[in-house]
Amino acid sequence: MRLNLVLESFKRMPRGHIWRGKQRFIREVTPLEKENMRQKLRVEEENLFYLRHPYLTFAQEELYQKAHPSKDPERVKFETRRAKSKPNVTIEERLDYLRCRESWD
Repeated sequence: MRLNLVLESFKRMPRGHIWRGKQRFIREVTPLEKENMRQKLRVEEENLFYLRHPYLTFAQEELYQKAHPSKDPERVKFETRRAKSKPNVTIEERLDYLRCRESWD
């Protein structure tokens, strides 16, 4: 009886690799890791704040873009290439000819 109590009191080792898998040891979270996570969450919250409250409104941004058109050479090159290429075609447009015999009942 006493031997059984002693043997059951020891913590059993997990089967297989002790740090991977279904039966594994789970490390305790250190205070440094907690602080790092808090800092990341603070930065994320600050980013979300600036996304929710932009410096310019959408109307002001549209007016600015109309007054200052983009003269970026990469953008101009992209637009000329896009104008030369064929337009995108959907599968529905490709298979539209199969509907020619459908009735309008």
